[in-house]
Amino acid sequence: MKVLDNCTTIVGLSLEQTNWLRKNLQVRMTQTDPGTQPTTIDSSYEIDRTPSIEKSLLDFDENSPSITSSFMALTILSEYSAKLLDIVYHITDEKDRIIGTYLQNLVNNVMPYVRIHVASSAPSYRSASTLLMNISQYSYTRKTWRKEVFEQLFDIGFFQVDLSALTSWKIIINNMITDEKSISFRDIMNKINTVQTGLLVSKEQEYEQRAMLIKRFAFVIYASDKDLCNQYLPEILEFIIDLLKLPQIPILYTQLYLFFRVLLLRISNKNLISFWPIFIAELVQILLQIEQDLSFNIEGDVK
Repeated sequence: MKVLDNCTTIVGLSLEQTNWLRKNLQVRMTQTDPGTQPTTIDSSYEIDRTPSIEKSLLDFDENSPSITSSFMALTILSEYSAKLLDIVYHITDEKDRIIGTYLQNLVNNVMPYVRIHVASSAPSYRSASTLLMNISQYSYTRKTWRKEVFEQLFDIGFFQVDLSALTSWKIIINNMITDEKSISFRDIMNKINTVQTGLLVSKEQEYEQRAMLIKRFAFVIYASDKDLCNQYLPEILEFIIDLLKLPQIPILYTQLYLFFRVLLLRISNKNLISFWPIFIAELVQILLQIEQDLSFNIEGDVK
């Protein structure tokens, strides 16, 4: 435990408070050339899905000694902390109480690394995501990370990650949603209904918010086990009907059709009977629109 605790302390060496009034922590960035801007991580960037510690260290390029040490400690914890904790305390009935303080401190030091979405911090993001994935597979750890993970899911940069990290988050979200006592599909839908509206928010901003939330709901269902959301199907159907009443804004309907695709993948056909009239009606409308556009283009070319 002292070894793990020391590694956690080293991980925190690269963190600093956002300001003296608040206790929120963020990763301390190294000084870069004033003419360069941080590059966000492209979600299409592919890497080795099972990098070793040595490979991860070679991929990391930072000049700050503290950041390099923190990354090394973070990588070691991501691969070994969950296993060691389970091995050491596997026969203890009160393991959640005994290691709860350590886990809370660990999560507090890890979450700042998954809140930053720049290419230079991609190795740290991957290691932090792997760490959360590994500890999330043990039920006694969930109360220490579920709140932070739920909030991170709705971060504006959540999908600005590479495929390896997104695979880790798929497992994390599945572990979060599997436990009904922590976060449920209803909590996700309630979050979607909290879209900001009013005089200070334009319709375009409102639709962008709603599209962002729909995409995250689709990811939660995609990440969860098949038919896990069956008991919420009536509420999901009502949710879809309400969305279809909104104007046909491309950014909104793009995510809505993505949501349809996810439902077809994660829900058995026998449970989708009440959804088919909506799916077919929307499909017919799309095909008619495509036909109309093609006809207009052909007529224009002839003229």
